[in-house]
Amino acid sequence: MRWVLLSDDWPPLSGGVASWSARVASGLARAGDRVDVFARHRTDLHVPKGVSVHGVSSRHFARTGAAALAWSARESLREADAVLATTWPVAWAVAPWLRRRRTPLHIVLHGSDWTRRGDEGLARWTLRRARVWAVSEHMATSARRKGLSVDWLPSPVDAAPEPRVPSTELKHLVMVARAVRLKGGDRFVRLVQSLGIRGTMVGGGPMQEAWAELGQGSVDFLGHCSRTRVEAVLRTADAAVLLPRTEADGTGAEGLGLSLLEAAAVGVPAIGCATGGVPEALGPGLCLTDPDDPAASAQAVRAWWSPRRGIEQREWLVRQHGISRCVAALRGSPSPTHRG
Repeated sequence: MRWVLLSDDWPPLSGGVASWSARVASGLARAGDRVDVFARHRTDLHVPKGVSVHGVSSRHFARTGAAALAWSARESLREADAVLATTWPVAWAVAPWLRRRRTPLHIVLHGSDWTRRGDEGLARWTLRRARVWAVSEHMATSARRKGLSVDWLPSPVDAAPEPRVPSTELKHLVMVARAVRLKGGDRFVRLVQSLGIRGTMVGGGPMQEAWAELGQGSVDFLGHCSRTRVEAVLRTADAAVLLPRTEADGTGAEGLGLSLLEAAAVGVPAIGCATGGVPEALGPGLCLTDPDDPAASAQAVRAWWSPRRGIEQREWLVRQHGISRCVAALRGSPSPTHRG
């Protein structure tokens, strides 16, 4: 089977969509498929084993990137058995043409690509010409309310062969997220301070300086890190935390919370809140009822945490997610039931 993968987010970017895209491409190649990736040009684009990667340039990629990707990939698209667009904005230029050719087009909803879509009419027009997947039932439900047919897709995160050795006490929390307002870094800092333990935040962005000032030395801010470095930091954590918020009108909710699954992969338990798809990424982890009450949240964390929690988190990940499950769904196997 020959796949063409279209993406605006690809390593060396370290965000969730870039990581997701590279893992899926590698999984399809390991399954024996041919995979040609056409991604926005950046220096040192990652080339997974068995995958062909082509950088595509466009002066105003946000507006014309979909057309540039379609043009650059035109020969591969003619020979493709299936096309995977990792977000809908890169697919509008190919959607009608592929439909006429009866070439399956798969589009995945991750989060802000759907919840903050700039052109709802174009988004719905594109998605109605594709097989649509969502990384969480929260995202799928949001799209179904707009009349779209959407299926849940397992996340391509495998459990690490060697999990973290569990600690005997709670001493260190880690948050992996971009330092932007809705990610809730201020909530993380106040939780760490209330617990009186050490905190580390991985991920740069415009809010990093303000959060560092709020932390007053209680939290280390590492900024942007490679995926290898992120895993190394997670292995030092006694729990991974993600406490995002939404805009006042309810928009901008977190699509899932991939960093919590990546923590589970190395045997680190997860702490989150009931925002967007985060509860689905928590699995057996702790969902704080009021993340803006650091004292009550700290008490809940203390009562819940034990050395066993990380083992439970990893076992849940193995049952629920994984690259092979994600690839099997995309290749046409029956979609697995989402148990949350």
